[in-house]
Amino acid sequence: MLEWQTSEPKEERKRRQKEEADEKKRKRKKKKREEEEQKRKEAEKKRKEEEEEEKKKKKREEVEEAKKKRKEEEQKRKMEEEEKRRKEEVEKRKEEDEQKRKMEEEEKKRKEAEKRKRCQIFPSSLSRQVSLGMKKRRQPEIYTPKNYRYYKALKVNVSTFEPIFVGSQESTDTLPTSKKEGKRDYVAREVIGVDKKS
Repeated sequence: MLEWQTSEPKEERKRRQKEEADEKKRKRKKKKREEEEQKRKEAEKKRKEEEEEEKKKKKREEVEEAKKKRKEEEQKRKMEEEEKRRKEEVEKRKEEDEQKRKMEEEEKKRKEAEKRKRCQIFPSSLSRQVSLGMKKRRQPEIYTPKNYRYYKALKVNVSTFEPIFVGSQESTDTLPTSKKEGKRDYVAREVIGVDKKS
């Protein structure tokens, strides 16, 4: 009886071995599935990381491209502003030169007008006389006693202050004869520059 209890039938042993083999097989399959799942997850994770990296890379490239474009636009804008400023300076310089030229012309015209005005102040006859006088000086006239023979002495009317011309004979009629002669002799000597005393 005891021997029967301790010994197992062959069928039971086979069944247990089969169950153990099936269990091992299930465990292997489960392990394999888990490994495959792990690999799939890792692959998925890697794919996602790569996609994320690609997105980041693309975004960086877009940022760099936008920055580059912005820089080019800024440089272009600066060049346009510089060109505009240069043109404005050239235009301003031209305007200043034109204004300066006009002012110089106006000043020149004003001076010419003043010069013409000064020339018009003098009569033409006077200007001709002045010009002739500068070209040729008049020779001083030398008066002799004969010139004073018919000289009219200048008298002034006290009430009207008008000059009265009288002949030399009339002017000396009031004097004695000897004094008349002396007067004529004195006048003649004064004219020719000879002093009677000398």
